[in-house]
Amino acid sequence: MPERNGALRAPTTHLTQPDEALRQTRAATLHNLVGTITHHIAEYLTTTRPDDRIVEASRKYLAHSYATDYARHDTAYATELEAALLRLLPAPHLTETRHKYAGRIRAILGRTHG
Repeated sequence: MPERNGALRAPTTHLTQPDEALRQTRAATLHNLVGTITHHIAEYLTTTRPDDRIVEASRKYLAHSYATDYARHDTAYATELEAALLRLLPAPHLTETRHKYAGRIRAILGRTHG
């Protein structure tokens, strides 16, 4: 049966121009903050026990710890920031040192935030 006057169509929602500008600003801020934090993580891994192995638990711990520190008391933003960090930080290789992992992080930053 043909649809009449769009009655069966789902309503579409569009952000207003100010809301879209705010969304873009927030996304850019998150992108920049993720880059800054990832740089700090790479520095930390290079200067603190660089010859130790890096493991997945360390990657998750660092993302959580830095996100919580930067987001202060905003739990929702800390969760969003942690998820963004985990998307950017690669899974560590089995026998990779913290120093080599930091180098991979820097290479990714050069491509995504350079």
